[in-house]
Amino acid sequence: MGDLPDSLAYLRPLAITAEAAPALSTGAGQPNAFNYGFTVQYSLPYLQQHVHDAGLPQPFANLIPLVEIPLSRSQGQTTGTVNPGFIWINRYGQFGVEAQIPINRASGSRVGILVQAHLFFDDIAPTTLGKPLFQ
Repeated sequence: MGDLPDSLAYLRPLAITAEAAPALSTGAGQPNAFNYGFTVQYSLPYLQQHVHDAGLPQPFANLIPLVEIPLSRSQGQTTGTVNPGFIWINRYGQFGVEAQIPINRASGSRVGILVQAHLFFDDIAPTTLGKPLFQ
């Protein structure tokens, strides 16, 4: 929402994404499904750099709080989770932690945790691992 007017400047770091796609199975006994979901994110790095430098200390200045809601519908049943958490990002990668809360009994009965680590090889080792395979 980076193009909002100045009166809504604090909403500029807000991002909303969505996805919807069929999951077609070719295996016996595997039903087709329809996957959909959305995320809501608030980029503190964007806030600091483009809206207002709030003077947040590290590591908070590089956090992106978010909520992801991935859902799936198959054979008349909807399953999914609500995943509140955050991503911490820097030049060399991003690391995230989210709770995974089932939306109904068919989705599970316990809260889980999702952890992710993405390394940006083109910044870590630009002349070896980050080098293009084909030119």
